[in-house]
Amino acid sequence: MGLQLVDQFHGISAMPKYGLPGLSVDKRRSTRIGLAAACLVALLVVALFVVDRLRGDDRLQVVLRTEQIGDGIVDGTQVRLDGVAVGEIETIENAADGQQLITLRLNQAQLFGVTDTLDVDYAPSNLFGISEIELRRGSGGTPLQNADLIDLTGANAERVQDVTMGNLLRAVTRTATDVLTPELTDTLTSLASDLEAFTPLLEAIVTTGRNVADTQRYAASFLLGQFGSALTGAAPMVGGTIQLLDTLTNLEILKTDRAKFDQVLQITIQQLFPGISDLLFTAENYFAGYADMLPPALDAAARMVPTPQLSSTQLRELLDRLDASFTDTPDGPMLDLALDLRGVPALSVPLLGANPLLGGER
Repeated sequence: MGLQLVDQFHGISAMPKYGLPGLSVDKRRSTRIGLAAACLVALLVVALFVVDRLRGDDRLQVVLRTEQIGDGIVDGTQVRLDGVAVGEIETIENAADGQQLITLRLNQAQLFGVTDTLDVDYAPSNLFGISEIELRRGSGGTPLQNADLIDLTGANAERVQDVTMGNLLRAVTRTATDVLTPELTDTLTSLASDLEAFTPLLEAIVTTGRNVADTQRYAASFLLGQFGSALTGAAPMVGGTIQLLDTLTNLEILKTDRAKFDQVLQITIQQLFPGISDLLFTAENYFAGYADMLPPALDAAARMVPTPQLSSTQLRELLDRLDASFTDTPDGPMLDLALDLRGVPALSVPLLGANPLLGGER
């Protein structure tokens, strides 16, 4: 009664808790609408459950028996094939002898070419090191069936590779522990001390290279070409040296009269070479002054032949003509010479005498 008096006093009618502004609804009608909505939701849930049961689970259940398990491999870890998610780990259980049973739920429609010879990699799925299982196809085998048990122990243990971030860090730690030993430190210290002894040699090499670069006038390719052309005579020189050694080895005197050869060798070493040495020292005392005269004389001789190639050609022509002037006879080479002394009595009379037949007309 009091509430109605207050509402009438303000001019506003009271609204029930189940009402909505602008709608005329009573308590009974709102109750029926709520019950209908609840029944509809319940029917949808039951329908989804029934459909799921009727459809069934088309995923394969495959069990892997392994001797090791990678870091971060737990229930719910994704399973990938060629980088695509094809399932997940359902459970991981312990087996006898420290082995593990890993149950996989795989999407059969995505297992193209996967057989019971598959390989397994425990690998990181991202840069943060979160682990996953990567399946790799093997050769041969039979297609996977539901509830297959794949044995990856014993001889097949090599088909499982642990390349997770944790295993990588452990390998790096083992390598560092095995390599960075006190013996290695001592060896490096000793090596550094020994290298100091090569400092003068390295400085000499650098200085030599700098001097060569400063004084070099020809390109390296040209110098190498000249060096290569100089090496063309190396083969004949080596061949001649070997032939000389062979000749010296096969000398008749070495085979028949070795004592005389030794005597000649002793005379050469003990008398000939010392005599030549004394002769040269004596010549140095008496002819040293003439040595200063030799360079100007050679320089003057060089100036007499300003064009060596032309002079060589002319000298060769002169020698050829001189050689053609001689004729081979039973008594030896004779000079072909014809003199015309007509009108020159001053020469014909002394040369030919009074015989006019020998000298012809005078």
